[in-house]
Amino acid sequence: METYFLSLPERQQRAQALLGSSRQALELAWQMQQQGQWAEAAAQTLQALKQALQAFLLFHNASLPEDASLRDYWRRAVPLASSLELFANRTEMLEALVAALTDGRVPSVAEREAVRAAWYVARNTLTTLLGELPASLHPESST
Repeated sequence: METYFLSLPERQQRAQALLGSSRQALELAWQMQQQGQWAEAAAQTLQALKQALQAFLLFHNASLPEDASLRDYWRRAVPLASSLELFANRTEMLEALVAALTDGRVPSVAEREAVRAAWYVARNTLTTLLGELPASLHPESST
């Protein structure tokens, strides 16, 4: 669906839903890490990042297709909120990591640490984005 033709209330509603989905994906990614399911944890972390950035861009009427790369999301989002620049370079390799972990082998310590680091960056990105968006868009807290 072309988001440029959505009204502001429709964009806000979709952005709020995406932020909620992002939070849920982050929670699931954390659970997957605790269970040693690193490939799924990486995939959920990537999904959480993309959904959070997509929500931010949608609110600003600057959205991208859902299949856009994470780098494309960052390129579009950072000019709208310079505070995001801190996180953009820290997730450059996440898509490649997700692809590498799909082979079913046991991930190396470095790969597991990269997944965990990406999760923290995703969590901090979501928190930063929530600070950049109106409180009315914030998903309900799960705690």
